[in-house]
Amino acid sequence: MKQKGFTLVELLVALPIGAVLLASVVAGIFLIPRGTIDVRNSTTALVDLENATHWLNRDVPLGQMIDLVPGASPATSMNISWNDYTGGPGSSITHFSYFYVSGTRLMREYDSASNITVAGHNLSYVGFSVDANNLVTVNLTTTPAGPRQKSINRNYQIQMIGVQ
Repeated sequence: MKQKGFTLVELLVALPIGAVLLASVVAGIFLIPRGTIDVRNSTTALVDLENATHWLNRDVPLGQMIDLVPGASPATSMNISWNDYTGGPGSSITHFSYFYVSGTRLMREYDSASNITVAGHNLSYVGFSVDANNLVTVNLTTTPAGPRQKSINRNYQIQMIGVQ
């Protein structure tokens, strides 16, 4: 008569294999939320850097005067100004943008102390410098939230094309 079922040896071999597979599935399920949080934090940090560069790319190319000294160490603030001649012959309006650090935020003051915008959040380092050719170098570093996150550093170079 044939008996149906598993032998004791087959069960002893299958049980550890099943336990390993079950443990890896459970571990994977618990790692998914952690990975999602890390990706969200890194994405937020990159968006913060992109927002800061948006405002810098908007103002720096217009600059005709800058308060940075060519070849000096990077500064944590920068003031640029330019003249707007679009009002017609003989008329000009002077504009300025002042970028400075407040805590972990990069602030942009445009034309008056009442017109202030947060250009970037969660920045751990901001450095502005300029060379003799009026090429402005901006160094931005952000550190995403979370224990396993590494700092993200970006260097941008923006030419001041409004210099006369």
